[in-house]
Amino acid sequence: MDDFDQAQRLEERQREDALAALALSMGGDGRKTCLACGEEIALERRMAVPNAVRCVECQQRVERYCKLRAR
Repeated sequence: MDDFDQAQRLEERQREDALAALALSMGGDGRKTCLACGEEIALERRMAVPNAVRCVECQQRVERYCKLRAR
């Protein structure tokens, strides 16, 4: 996967995050499945972070990727 593909995937995730946050702010109950892998987001995570759109593992992966890109 080249830089363009990675940038495109990141942009798609950010757009999905923004839409999920908007839905939550409009009275939605947040996501129950991870945008990245499709697995269920653990109840503990949803309670701790009501606007979570990824499971812990996928969120950590995104944060590592963003940290590496910032270097």
